[in-house]
Amino acid sequence: MIGYSTHQGLTQLKKEFQKIHPHFTVVSFGSNNAYFSSMTNENRKRINQNPFVRLRYALNHLRTFQPIRGIIASLWFSLGAFIGIFLVAFITYRIGVPMMVGSFGASVVLLYAAYQVPLAQHRNLIGGHVVSGLVAVSVFQLLGKSDLTVAPAVSTAIAAMLATKILHLPGGVTALMAVDTVQSF
Repeated sequence: MIGYSTHQGLTQLKKEFQKIHPHFTVVSFGSNNAYFSSMTNENRKRINQNPFVRLRYALNHLRTFQPIRGIIASLWFSLGAFIGIFLVAFITYRIGVPMMVGSFGASVVLLYAAYQVPLAQHRNLIGGHVVSGLVAVSVFQLLGKSDLTVAPAVSTAIAAMLATKILHLPGGVTALMAVDTVQSF
C-alpha cells in the first residue's frame, strides 16, 4: 500500500482482502519515503550525493531482471557469448581437455543475456557447475551407470547447490551429463 508504513500497509491490506477476496496477490515492501517528503531540496540533494545511498539504489535496481534493449547491446552480448563458447571449444578440441558440456550453452544465455538474474552471477555459474560435476561423478563412482543412477545424481547435485547457496539451473544438466557420459575424477 503506497504511502503507508509496513504496519499500516498490512492492516490496510487485510481490510482489502476481506472486501475483494483476490485469487492472486503480490506484496512488496520498500522503504518509507515519508521522511524525504518533509526535507528541503538541499538536504535531499546532500543525501542523494552520498555514495552509499547511491550504491544501495543501484543494487536494488540490479535485483530485478530487465531484458536487454537495443541492437548495440545485443551485439555486444552476442560477441561475449561467442568468445566464451569459442574458448571452451578451443580448450576441448585443440588442447584436449574435455570441457564441452551441453549445459554451457544455457549458462552462456544466463551469463550474457540475463546477467541480472541472481542465478546467473559468476559465483553461481562456476560453483554450480563444479559442485554438480563433483557430486555426479561421486554418485557415478559409487553406483555405476544405470537407470537408477541419473536421478540420484541430479537430485543430490540440486541439494548440494541449494545447501551451498550456489544454485545454477544448468548445473542439473552438468550432473546428468557427467553420469550419462561416464566421467571420472
